[in-house]
Amino acid sequence: MNELINLRAALAALKAEAISDDGARVDYGALAGGPAYAAYRGLVASLRAADPRIHFALNCAARSCPPIAAYDAARLDAQLDTAARGFVAAGVSFDRARGLLTLSQLLDWYAGDFGGHEGLVRFVAAHLPDDERRRGLLACPEVDLAFTPYDWRLSAAGGR
Repeated sequence: MNELINLRAALAALKAEAISDDGARVDYGALAGGPAYAAYRGLVASLRAADPRIHFALNCAARSCPPIAAYDAARLDAQLDTAARGFVAAGVSFDRARGLLTLSQLLDWYAGDFGGHEGLVRFVAAHLPDDERRRGLLACPEVDLAFTPYDWRLSAAGGR
């Protein structure tokens, strides 16, 4: 519960810091040195150790980021699972003939949080819908990973 309260406070501070005096949005990269950003990163680091699905909930609103959603303590586990499943389903391809799993670059950056190469493959297989990608992935003895470039442009309101 305290993590959720701290998360709300960090996100509120980050949002306040992301608006300039004239009301214009400030570029995400410009926040890197700010105190709210430092608090946000610290909170993400502590939550990340507990659950790698946090990467599908906390993001910067770039086009390659998972969709932004509101989270509630009573439904947090189910909401994180839905966010992870949605991101994986929309952004993963698997070439069975080549044994090549292509993922978002986000998963490359945080691969350690998922247990490295093997952990990523297991996580993706567990979060894909029961479709040809999942069946092929589960049947493939060796899987190579590739990552799509991240699109840092600001996501349009209401979707990518």
